[in-house]
Amino acid sequence: MSKFPNIFRSIAENNFFLKVKKNQRAILIGFVSTLIFGAVLVVAVDSYRNYKENQKISRERAKIENEITFWESSLINYPNYRDAYFKLALLNHQLKNFDKAEKYLEKTLQIDPNFREGRKLEKILYRY
Repeated sequence: MSKFPNIFRSIAENNFFLKVKKNQRAILIGFVSTLIFGAVLVVAVDSYRNYKENQKISRERAKIENEITFWESSLINYPNYRDAYFKLALLNHQLKNFDKAEKYLEKTLQIDPNFREGRKLEKILYRY
């Protein structure tokens, strides 16, 4: 049976705390405990901020999805309503649904090819 390597035995046999005086030991333990507590506190605060930010993003996304539902329902009654198609293009762009945004913008520009705001959005969308 082989012996445990000397490098690892020295860690177990050569106790660091035996060489340190009692008050130095207390200071060291206090310092390490403070560092650990500080790290836990930083992680907790960061996690809470992320949680709140995710809640805010979820609320904004739900609001945009409700607006999309509203504008899509308005197209049932008014199928050639240019502004509804344009608003749907903008909202889908905000949600990063670029394919849908392009589809709605295309319909907007079919209805009104000279729509200035639509042409501005077209330049933005086709950058992607």
